[in-house]
Amino acid sequence: MTRQLRAWRRLRQFAVPRWMIGRATERRLAGDWRGACDAAGVDVALDPARIRREHGAEVAAAVEDDLRHLAPDLLRWHLLRPVPDPPVVRAGVPLAVHGRQALQVRPRHPGTPSRRLELVFAGLDDAGPLGALHGLEHARERWDSRHAGALLERCGGYDGHLPGFTATGERLPEPAWTAAERVLAAQDTGDWAAAWSLAGFDVEPLRALVEQRSWIRSSLRDARVDLTRVRAAVAARGDRIRVRLGSTTGTWLTVDPDLRVSHGGGDRPSPDLPVVLVERPVDFDLVRHRLLPLEDLHPLVGDALFPGLAGLFDGPPDAVPDMSPVRVRCQGVWHVLGDGHHTAEELRRELALHALGGAPLRGCFAAHAGWRGPQGWTPKALRLRRRDVVEHAVNGDGPALAAWLDAGLDPHLRDRSGRTLLHLLAWLPQPEPVVARLRHAGLDPQARDGGGRSPLWHAVTAGGTPQAVQALLSLGADPADLP
Repeated sequence: MTRQLRAWRRLRQFAVPRWMIGRATERRLAGDWRGACDAAGVDVALDPARIRREHGAEVAAAVEDDLRHLAPDLLRWHLLRPVPDPPVVRAGVPLAVHGRQALQVRPRHPGTPSRRLELVFAGLDDAGPLGALHGLEHARERWDSRHAGALLERCGGYDGHLPGFTATGERLPEPAWTAAERVLAAQDTGDWAAAWSLAGFDVEPLRALVEQRSWIRSSLRDARVDLTRVRAAVAARGDRIRVRLGSTTGTWLTVDPDLRVSHGGGDRPSPDLPVVLVERPVDFDLVRHRLLPLEDLHPLVGDALFPGLAGLFDGPPDAVPDMSPVRVRCQGVWHVLGDGHHTAEELRRELALHALGGAPLRGCFAAHAGWRGPQGWTPKALRLRRRDVVEHAVNGDGPALAAWLDAGLDPHLRDRSGRTLLHLLAWLPQPEPVVARLRHAGLDPQARDGGGRSPLWHAVTAGGTPQAVQALLSLGADPADLP
């Protein structure tokens, strides 16, 4: 589970930057829901006037009320998932259902790396099975600012605090634990049978099968199941329910009214409970496992989970570029990259000799070539630096890219696909500050990536923003180069 949570920790670091939260919140509080959506990377593809004409005044009023209280940055925070998990928003995810129609969010450019979202009002059939699995119509705390405080209850909170914590974030001592904390402790150790049994379930029908099928055991061990909520759902329904363990496994369970748990139930495309009502909110687990500092929580999430600290949360900190010196072994001694150990002429000579079939590049020369080309050796520190820069770009974080460049980042990097920074600015909603820096650095607007695509071609085909396309054209990109 820790590996999975570390991927979530990285997503929290990059996907919803502090400036995005601040701008979206400012516009929302000013009554500008469209501006809030734009700030949070959510395009609006619905027309309230058309909804009124086609579905009546009552439905239109309800949708407009939803839009006024939509916190798109909070929605983005809860909706995006880390790689290698499949993206939640393959089709439409219902937020609020109005008859056979629903306010939905979906990917703006499906099938591309773009993480920009789109808000629509469409039929429930458009959402499909994934919409039923991940629907948020019963989880308004994930997107509706009026209900954000309900996240505490979703995490199993009681007496105004989270299990295992006080309202101000201190850890509860073990003698003060209730059954909720003991169930979590069993889950944390991977003892799925003890956890389910402590929560009141009969898992005997599962034991023999689990011994024979290790993949089921792994799913049960790693699933972040809110057992209290599953039990409450069974009691409320008075009938058996089918539960899918997460969105990345094929493990389905059937829970009978007497709380007997058996394997199966995946014969229909959608479960009786969406994932959002089965899984514990991941922020609770990140905090419990000390993978996310409290102060890095989204403000609405932090205020909900730790009411004693309400008003003290700002979201993930702004990017602080790590430009620590990088040392490599070169010609038998240690060199710090960029410290002038080699002249420009020496570097050009080594690269030319290598291009003509000479000896493999080593040391400083190999590091230089690896940074500026998709192939070849690159020191780990530079690989991690490049990975962070690419992650900022994919999430449309222009301020972070500008901060890296201002800190001295070599702008001539290429990622593993051979893309330059001009390729990577495709997803920036406000690319001008980065473009100005790259223009000064002399980057070629016609440079090709590993697939032969120019930055303009890449922006048009990979879900780039209109602003990025315009910025590349102003930089001299050739429109005739488009596919």
